[in-house]
Amino acid sequence: MAQPDHLSLAGRRVAFTTPQTTDGGGGYGCRLGTLLRQRGAHPLPVPTIAIRAHEPYRLRPYLLPGALDPFAALAFTSRSGIAAFSRALPSSTSAHLPLSDSASALPFTVAALGSDADLLDSSFLARLCRDAGSLAVLVPDVPTPAGLVEALGRGSGRRVLCPVPDVDGLREPPVVPDFLAGLEAAGWVAVRAPAYTTCWPGPGCAEALVALDAAAPDAIVFTSSAEVEGLLKGLDAAGWSWARLAAHGPVTADGVRRLGIEVDVEATLGPAINGTLNVLRSCKKSPFLKRVVLTSSSSTVRIRDETQQPELSWDETTWSSVPLCEKLQLWYALAKIFAEKAALDFAKENNIDLVTVLPSFVIGPSLSHELCTTASDILGLLQGDTDRFTLYGRMGYVHIDDVARSHILVYETPEATGRYLCSSVVLDNNELVGLLAKQFPVFPIPRRLKNPYGKQAYQLDTSKLQGLGLKFKGVQEMFNDCVESLKDQGHLLECPL
Repeated sequence: MAQPDHLSLAGRRVAFTTPQTTDGGGGYGCRLGTLLRQRGAHPLPVPTIAIRAHEPYRLRPYLLPGALDPFAALAFTSRSGIAAFSRALPSSTSAHLPLSDSASALPFTVAALGSDADLLDSSFLARLCRDAGSLAVLVPDVPTPAGLVEALGRGSGRRVLCPVPDVDGLREPPVVPDFLAGLEAAGWVAVRAPAYTTCWPGPGCAEALVALDAAAPDAIVFTSSAEVEGLLKGLDAAGWSWARLAAHGPVTADGVRRLGIEVDVEATLGPAINGTLNVLRSCKKSPFLKRVVLTSSSSTVRIRDETQQPELSWDETTWSSVPLCEKLQLWYALAKIFAEKAALDFAKENNIDLVTVLPSFVIGPSLSHELCTTASDILGLLQGDTDRFTLYGRMGYVHIDDVARSHILVYETPEATGRYLCSSVVLDNNELVGLLAKQFPVFPIPRRLKNPYGKQAYQLDTSKLQGLGLKFKGVQEMFNDCVESLKDQGHLLECPL
């Protein structure tokens, strides 16, 4: 029987690496533990970073009488920053305050993210200036540092004070530097104030996971890249050598590096097999291992000589032709074929429960402003560039949301086994551009494209994945979400004609 929504994690043991602080009526770790319990989970705190309060004198230069007069805003990116600033503020509202009476007549904004703004209460504001009612409290609709930058609007040379953490013993995550850079790009003069220190708590931080009597968690939840690095250091200190990161190519590797984490293995055609096997060897060492889900590609299935293959609906029992891939110099497909086959063999030999997901061409919104190869090719097609997209020929397409849901589905479904094709629709390139030209008539999308592979008619049979309950989004929705994302990020003009 399915659990009710409010108990969707019933019985699951969930480790989380968020620091355990109690500043301001409950830090992130305390709140996350409460939320997990409300969903029926058994929370396991494994804090892999620590928050250390600074002495109040570190912020005192910004809290002297009239010290905030040159500023137009005070922007917080964390609850710990607000708590640290509050501790350093004058304890009495009758004292000389950071905003003088004359300055309080000018607009001044105090900004925070989401429920963190609960700490910006009347007591806090009254210790900034006597006329607390003159202060504007800003809570952006999108509770992220980027959303905060957008909500603050153009700075026009005004100054904004940003109480943010120092980072000790860890690589600084990109969140704060990106936030400050975003403010500068919006015309603000961003002043960084040291509010507290984020640091590694020490070699025993992962003890709750590696102890001999520790029960295996069903999941580990991270809320920052610093927590990931802290966990890796803790595991290394405990003598666990499986804490390695492997990336299947430069795009994935760059994304991981932006999180402040070094990549141990970056696979290209040659190292693709070793990169995959290194991950599985590391997984094998974990006593907590239940199942491994490997992202492969429909390229391991769809590249075949159709004149030699009578059945044109290909399923997971089909493998792409290695000689044909070599003839066409499709190195990406070859890397995926070799890596997946090696992984399946290794898993069988070592009794690892391995499930592979084979997405087709992934379409949808992009989280990163820097476009991956597929998103860049879609952008080119919308702008009238046909050269790169012509090379794809007949292709399957799938929404990125469906790819994510399929990974969760095969991980959580006990009877899931083997390979799973993940594709919503298969289209010739001429069928695709015809649909897109009708859906987006304002863009110079060509009406026809060449197909260098001749006539193709294959279909991808995804009944195995659909049998687990997945329902795919349609081609119109996936491309609409993609186009909206490209517009939002400034890559695509609203009306280019």
